[in-house]
Amino acid sequence: MATEEMQNKFARGPVAFVTIFDNGMPPMPKLVAQQILFFLLGMAMIGYIARLALAPGAPYLDVLRTVSALGFMTYGWAQIPMSIWYGHLWSTTGKYLLDALIYGFLAAGVFAWLWPAAS
Repeated sequence: MATEEMQNKFARGPVAFVTIFDNGMPPMPKLVAQQILFFLLGMAMIGYIARLALAPGAPYLDVLRTVSALGFMTYGWAQIPMSIWYGHLWSTTGKYLLDALIYGFLAAGVFAWLWPAAS
C-alpha cells in the first residue's frame, strides 16, 4: 500500500470492492438457517454476559438496560466500520443501527420478563 505504484493505482481509479456470488438463486433455506443461528448464538452470548453482570432477582429495569446495551452491541456495532472502511452510506449504517436497537430492546424485554427471581 505504501509503494508509489499502488498509490497511483488508487489515484487513477476506479476503486471498487466487489462481492461475487455463484450463479442461480440464493439458497434461501440455508441463508435463513444461518441467520437464525446468528441470532441464537448472539442471544446465548448476551445471556452469558448478562448472567455474569446481574444477579438473580435483579430489578427489571437493570436487566432491561444491561441486555438492551448488549443487544445493540451484538447486533449493530460491527456495522460502523463498513461505512468507515468500505464506503457504505452512513444512512444505511444508521438503518442497521436502528434495527440493532430494536433487536436489543426486544431481547431486553424477553430477558427482563424471564429473569430468574432471587433465591
